[in-house]
Formats: sequence, C-alpha cells, structure tokens
Amino acid sequence: MTATAPKPGSFEARTVESSPVSSAQRPGSINFLPELHGLRGLAALIVLLFHWRTNFPAFGNAASKVEALGHQWNLMFLIDYGWVGVQWFFVLSGYLLGGVLWNKPLNGRNAMDFWQRRFTRIYPGLWFQLLLMSLLTSYTFLLKDLDPLRMLNNALLWLHPMPGGSAPYNGVWWTLPIELGFYLVVPLCLVWYRNTGVWSLLILGFTVSIGWRYGIAQWRASEGLGLDIGTLRQLPGSLSLFLVGMALNHWRNPGRLPLPGLLLCAVALLYLGWLYVLSQQPRALSDALWVAYFWEPLMGILIAGIVYLVVQPSVPARWLGCKPLLLMGTWSYGIYLWHFPVLRLLPRTVPGPWKTVEGSLLALLICLVVTTLLAMLSYYLVERPALNAVARWQRRRVPKAGDNSRH
Repeated sequence: MTATAPKPGSFEARTVESSPVSSAQRPGSINFLPELHGLRGLAALIVLLFHWRTNFPAFGNAASKVEALGHQWNLMFLIDYGWVGVQWFFVLSGYLLGGVLWNKPLNGRNAMDFWQRRFTRIYPGLWFQLLLMSLLTSYTFLLKDLDPLRMLNNALLWLHPMPGGSAPYNGVWWTLPIELGFYLVVPLCLVWYRNTGVWSLLILGFTVSIGWRYGIAQWRASEGLGLDIGTLRQLPGSLSLFLVGMALNHWRNPGRLPLPGLLLCAVALLYLGWLYVLSQQPRALSDALWVAYFWEPLMGILIAGIVYLVVQPSVPARWLGCKPLLLMGTWSYGIYLWHFPVLRLLPRTVPGPWKTVEGSLLALLICLVVTTLLAMLSYYLVERPALNAVARWQRRRVPKAGDNSRH
C-alpha cells in the first residue's frame, strides 16, 4: 500500500509516508519527560494530517490560497510538510533510547535486555495490524495479495529496498526497519562516544549520512536513474538524525539558560526558515541538488535544538505535557500504524462527498475517531501487555555473577 502523492512540485513528491517514534519512556518511569511525550503525540498528529491532506485534498487546496492583507497565504504550510514528522521521531528516538543505556555498563546482558524491549515495542503492534488486515482483506481489499513470502517479509519487516525485500502492505511501515536498525547499533554508538567523545559521535553521524546520500546519488546517476528516496533514507542516510538526538544526553543539565523563551523562538524560526528553503527546491531530489544531501542532517540539528530546549525547566513549554497530548503520545505508535489504512479504506467502503471541502473535513473527523479507537485497542490489548510481559521476565531472571547492573 502506498499513499497518494502530494501535490505536484512539492519537495517530497516521491515520499508521503512518515515514521513513528518508539520512545523508551512511559508515564510512571523514573526519567519520564511529559514534554517529550507530548512532542511525540504532536508528531503523530502532524503525520496523520499530512496523509489526510494528500488523500482528501479539497479543504487543504482551499486553505492553501487564502487572500489577506494584500497577500496570498498558505495556511496548510506546516501540514504540507508534515512528512517531517519522520525526522522528529528519529531525533526523539536517538535522545530517549540513547538515554536508556547512557549510564549503564555496556555488557551483553544490558544490550540483550535493551534489544528485547525495543523489538517488543515494534513487532506485536505490527503483527496485530497485519492479522486484522489479513482477516478483513476479503471485505476491505487492504491486502491485494496474500503471497506467503510477502506476508513473511512484512511480518519480519524485511522490506524494499533491502535485498530481497518485499513491498510493504501498509505504506507507513517503511520507517520501521530504520528504527530497528538503529536499535541494533545503539550500544556500538555509545562505545564510540565513550571512547572518542561527543563531537566525534556527531562527526561520525554526519559523515556517514551525507556520504551515503552522495554515494547513492552518484551511483544512481552513473546508471542513468533518478534518486530513490527509499534507498537514500535507509539507516546510513538517517544516522545523523539519531546521533544528534543521542548527543543531547551529553548536555542534559546545562543550568539556567539566558532568555530561554526567546532562544526557543529563534530556533523555531530557523526551523520554519529551513522548511521554506525546502519549499523553494521542488526538484532537489530528482536533480540531485545540494539540498538532497544536506536537508535532513540540518533539519535534525534544528529539531534537536527544539527538543533540547523544551525539556529545560526554564523554558515555557509545559503545555506540551497536557493530558490530551500525553494520551496521544501514549497511543502514538498505534495512531501511526492505523491512520493510513483508515484514510485509504474510507472512500473505498463508504460512499460520500469526499472530493468536497465538507467531505474532506468529515474524512478527517472519521479518521481521528476510528484511528484513535484502533490505537487504543492496539496499545491496551497488545502493546502494553507485551512490554509488561518482557519486563516481568527480565526482572525474574537471576543476575549473573559479577553483574550488578540494574534494569
């Protein structure tokens, strides 16, 4: 399943899916930061709105050309670039998951426990969705074919463009293998940090990411092919996003910042400015312009700056920890998994005026309600019980001799 393409000329004309974040922190844990939980909820919402915008464009088209004060304003600008939610998710994952092991001994036991929890965070919710889509496919046609090899590859997240990978049944799954790949290298990145320092970690991330992007572009050009966004954004190409988030743990307690609110506004304006630069480069990917190599690493720096500021006590960002956003953060993985098939299924199964402004808004309302219900079902019946089961199993194990680490 793939999403409807954004409007012609947009920077991300060839990629319309975004990714979830799989935060290690949950309400009630020692290091739980409500502002980051709220940011995760907002990231999930902006991804949902982006896909709603591309699948039901009537309202967005009207709101993108509003005349006021002698100018034409695009009120959908942030939603048009809602695919940037994937960068938010990756930076947050780097910060939160790097923090899980930041002060722990990097032994085999801690690494295995970490990987068990992280894989449990991804796979049960995915399998639950794959099962439901399989059971309902004769009515909904969500899965166009039930080929055994494709089913197995999807269940294992062995997806294109990995060698021998299959096309995903749900278009948004493409980022999950990238998350899983990062989970595998977290301990190695921390070993690198502890032996070489934070700046070496950042240099590593940016060198690998930009080098991968440049190398892929040159290889594709030599073969007479256009850039493949899926290959470009595989883990080597996205490593800088995770590592710039992980590096934030190095500066976790900076003391009181001068003019914190003003500082946050300045970084937010730079973020919007970079989005504007992207909007002025609609052919950056197809023509392999410089933006294709640098836009994501630079975006990661700006997102990391915002993330770093909103968790500081002196910064006025407590509203991010409000209950609605906390709930969205808790259900964000299910929201991410379910909103896309709900949007694609709606016009296939329910007759309605979906091409009108009113129909577009109605589709958004239905998507929000149905997706939230499915996300709650996934979280409370599958995701949380699976995580709790793994946590109980890890606590019951007898520590090995000489292993005094706490879990």
